[in-house]
Amino acid sequence: MANFNSTLEAGRSGRADPTSLGGDKLQTFHAYSTYTLDASENVGDTLTLFQLPENAILLDFVFVVEAHTAAVQYKVGDSGDDDRLLTAFSAASAVTKRASADNLPAIGYKYSADTSILATFAGADPATISGTPTVHAYATYIIPRAQSNFGNYID
Repeated sequence: MANFNSTLEAGRSGRADPTSLGGDKLQTFHAYSTYTLDASENVGDTLTLFQLPENAILLDFVFVVEAHTAAVQYKVGDSGDDDRLLTAFSAASAVTKRASADNLPAIGYKYSADTSILATFAGADPATISGTPTVHAYATYIIPRAQSNFGNYID
């Protein structure tokens, strides 16, 4: 099984009232990854999209697949549940899937340890892809200040 990795891009983007989450400040983080597929992928292979830190609470997740020439399927989850964010879906054409609309238990889920977010190829063999389609993944999450190691970076 092949594993593909991405780079985490996290940044400060806003504040909200975190009184219900503990602490007096809240920092929102974003993670993003992009992959260009080359038909070397196989059913069961995973793309490591990014890693969420311990105590991260997922607020939003979006997975974008550019047009394919084959009915490749994806499911998106984590090391504890391979379809926690998105159950298997076909991407025979361009598609955008959002965890908040497609798999509500994922939104608000709190990770108890550093966790990799994974996309797994399912269904049709991705080796039948022609061209170089691209997939993108975006996540927004928070870490309550009282439970984060980022306290020095939060005003």
